[in-house]
Amino acid sequence: MFNVYFNARFGGTPGKLAVEIRITRPDGSPIGWIEAWKRSAVDIAFALISSGITIWALIHVDPGEYSSMGLIERSWLLHSYKPSWNITVNRLSEVWIWSEIIVLLFNRRKRALHDFIAGTVVIQKEFAGFATDVTTSPKTAKLGLKAEEII
Repeated sequence: MFNVYFNARFGGTPGKLAVEIRITRPDGSPIGWIEAWKRSAVDIAFALISSGITIWALIHVDPGEYSSMGLIERSWLLHSYKPSWNITVNRLSEVWIWSEIIVLLFNRRKRALHDFIAGTVVIQKEFAGFATDVTTSPKTAKLGLKAEEII
């Protein structure tokens, strides 16, 4: 929720703002709440599922046994009460993270999957608000380029 609020309200999280980068639409205009939610949707879904699994395990653990253990033992105890499909959720989360990195590294505009989902780009602050929509500019039309080739 932190990411959603800061992205929608300020165009980036405090870390992005500190290094003077902003999240915008491809035309340079600020993103809104819808783009901010879309950008974080997959991460929020994985966090909610993982939290639900942990709560499920905590409900089924004996409180006396749990409180008498150290941190590592508690972790192993909770793990033993988690459903078998927890491993699948963890693997899917890892696949998502690696997919984000691979997509980011292999496209011209360095957009991650969440940028494609939300229709956003990350740009230097100095260019925020000054970008033009390259998909409809006269120069683009003159070159005969399609929006898909640019973005």
